[in-house]
Amino acid sequence: MNIIEDMEKWLLERPAWFQEAAKRFIENGEIKDADFEDLVAICKSEGVHSQLTPSNGEKCVVKVDKLVTKESKGTVHLSSISNPVGINALEPRKPLEFGDSPLSIIYGQTGSGKTGYVRVLKHACGSRRPGALHTNVFENGCPEQSCTFQIKVDGKAEEIKWSPSIGVSEQLKPIEIYDSDAAQIYVNEENEIMYEPPILYLFTQLADACEKVSETLQREISQCISSKPKFPESFAQTKAAQWYNSLNHNTSESEIIENCNWNEDLDKALTQLKNRLSESNPAEKVKAIRTTSKNIGDIIGRLQSVADNLSDGKCEEYFSANSAAKAKKKAADEDVKKVFEGVPLEGVGTESWKLLWEQARRYSEEEAYPNVAFPNIGEDARCVLCHQPLSDEAKRRLKSFEDYVKGGLEREAVNAQEQVKELSDAFGDIPTGDNMNLRMDSAGIVAEDERNRIHEYCRLLEERKSSVLNANSLSEVKQLPNKDQLTFLSQRIISLDEEAAAYEKDASRENREELKTKVDELGAQEWLFQQQNAVKQEIERLKKVHNLQEAKRLTNTKPLSIKKSALSEDLITKAFIKKFGTELTNLGASRIKVEMVKTKTQRGHVYHQIRLKESFKDVSTSEILSEGEFRIVSLAAFLADVEGKNGRATFVFDDPISSLDQDFEEATVSSATFPIYHINKHSAPPLQEFRPFYISI
Repeated sequence: MNIIEDMEKWLLERPAWFQEAAKRFIENGEIKDADFEDLVAICKSEGVHSQLTPSNGEKCVVKVDKLVTKESKGTVHLSSISNPVGINALEPRKPLEFGDSPLSIIYGQTGSGKTGYVRVLKHACGSRRPGALHTNVFENGCPEQSCTFQIKVDGKAEEIKWSPSIGVSEQLKPIEIYDSDAAQIYVNEENEIMYEPPILYLFTQLADACEKVSETLQREISQCISSKPKFPESFAQTKAAQWYNSLNHNTSESEIIENCNWNEDLDKALTQLKNRLSESNPAEKVKAIRTTSKNIGDIIGRLQSVADNLSDGKCEEYFSANSAAKAKKKAADEDVKKVFEGVPLEGVGTESWKLLWEQARRYSEEEAYPNVAFPNIGEDARCVLCHQPLSDEAKRRLKSFEDYVKGGLEREAVNAQEQVKELSDAFGDIPTGDNMNLRMDSAGIVAEDERNRIHEYCRLLEERKSSVLNANSLSEVKQLPNKDQLTFLSQRIISLDEEAAAYEKDASRENREELKTKVDELGAQEWLFQQQNAVKQEIERLKKVHNLQEAKRLTNTKPLSIKKSALSEDLITKAFIKKFGTELTNLGASRIKVEMVKTKTQRGHVYHQIRLKESFKDVSTSEILSEGEFRIVSLAAFLADVEGKNGRATFVFDDPISSLDQDFEEATVSSATFPIYHINKHSAPPLQEFRPFYISI
C-alpha cells in the first residue's frame, strides 16, 4: 500500500496529459491509438499555457491499486502452424501439429524446414532479432507470404491468418522463443526482461506513450518550416539585421512596429543621404540649395507682405481715408456750386476749365501783366483771353473764380484723394499666373499640389484686395487666407538649411563612412518594412514551435526512468537475480562465475545483463565462457525471465541443449516444470514426467 500511495502522489506531480494516459491505461488495460489524439491535444495545451491541468480542468485521480486486479490469468496454447506460403522452402502436406501434451518434440533431417517454422514464429510473436523472413530463393517469383496459426486462448480455439504486413500478432505475443539469437541477447547484451509487475508495466506503457506523443509533436515541429526571407548581405552589419536574426517567440508587436516602421519622411531622408553620397561637388550643391532656400523665402516674404498690407488694420485705415476724401470732395463740390451758380456757360469748375484757368494765370503773370497778381482787375485791366475791358461784373466773377481755385476745400479734397490712392497702392501687386510660376520654378517647387496651394493662396489675396477696393467697411471684405497654408514653405526652408549644412559637412569628406552607415541602416529598415508580413508569420511560427517544444518537454522520460528504477530494484531486480541464481543451480551450473546485474533504466525501460563475477578484466562474458557454459547460462537467464510471467503460454525452444554435455542435458530436462515444444532435435531425448505447470516452450 505504501508503494501505491507513493505512486499516486508521484503521478499527481506529473503533467496533466501524463496523468490522463495513466488513467486510461489503468481503466482500459491499454492506451489505444485513438487515445493519443486526446493526449497530444492535452499536452499541446499545457505547452501553450505552461500549466499542469488536464482537459477537464481538474487533477486526474489515478487509482493505482486497480492495477492489482488487472493481473492476467489466461493461457495461450499453440496448437498448429499450417498453410505456409512463400516462407523459405516450406511446402508441408499437412499442418505442423503440437497437440495438447506437455511436451512436443519436433525432429527431422537437416533442411527439412524446422528452422523455417521457428523464423515465422519469431516474426509473428515479436521475438527479438527475428531476422529476415525469405521466400524460396531457389524459385522464381515472390508470392505473398502468409501462414495460419491455430491457438487456444483459455481453452477456446482460435485461428489466426498471418502475413508479414500484419506484423506482430497480439494473440501470439505471449509465446516466447529461445534460440541462438536469444542466447546472444541474454549473455552479450543489455536485456529488458519479458515480464514486469503491473505497476512497472504501467511505467513501460507510459514510456512508450511519451515516445509516441514526443514523436507526434516532433513531426509537427518538423512541419513548421521557416519561410523567413534571407536578409540582404549588403545590410548584414546593421542593427536591423541583428534584430531580424534575433526574432523569437517573445518578439512583441511593438517591436515589429518600431523596427519595421517606414514613412514618407524616412524615405525622403534615405533619398537625401544617397544623393549626398553621390554628390561629386558638395560645395556647389550648398550654393544651389542656399539659392533655392532664398527664392522660397522671397515667395513667402512677398505673399506675407501683401497679406500684412491687407490686414484688418490697414483696411480700416484705407476705409477711413476714403471716407474722409469723399466728405471733403462733397464739401468742395458744394462750394463750387455756390461760386459758379448762375454763370452763363456750362462746365465752369470742371477739370478742363481749371486747366484753362491755370494757363490764363500763367499768361497773365508772365506775359500780359507781369508782377501783377492774377487776375488783374485794375482800372485799365482787360480780359487776358478776349482782351476786352473788364466790367465790374466781370471783375467780380474773375475774383470769385480765383478765390475758389485757391480755396482750402478743393485742395483738401485733392490731397485726401491722393492719400486714398497712396493707401490703395500700398496694398501691393499680387504675383499670379506666369509670374508666380516663374517664382516657384526658381524655388524648386515642382509638386503639383504644392503649386496649387500657392496659387490658391494668391487667389484668396486677390479676392481680399478686390473686395477692399469695392467696399466701404471691413464687414464687406473677404477673409484673408490662413497663414498656415504657407507653413510647408517655411518647413522647406528649414529642411533646405539643414541639407545645406549637411553638404557643407560633406565638403570636408570626413563623414563618408558615417553617411554609408546611415544609408545602410535606413535601407535595412525599408527592407524590413517590405517584409513586415513575413516577419509576423515567422514570429507566429516561432511561437508555435516554442509551444510545441514546451509540450515536448512534458514528454521527458527522465523522471519516469528514475521512479521506475527505484521501484524496479525491489519489484524486479532482486527477484530476477534470485531466479537466475536458482535456475543456474537447477541446471547444475552454479559453479560458473556469472551474475545478473541491473545496468540502467532508460526511458522507462529497465535493463539487465549477465556479467562475470569477481572479474578483474574488462572483457565480455561470451569471450570467457565455453560454448556449453554460454548455452547453459543463457538458458538460465531465459528461464528466470519467462518464469516470472503471470499468464501461461507456449514456450518454444530451438536446440536448447546444443553444445551441452550429458550432465547439463540431463539437468536441463529434469529442471523443466512446464510443457515444452522442442524443435530441431534429430532424436527425442528420454521422455520424463513433467510437472503439469502449463507454460509451453
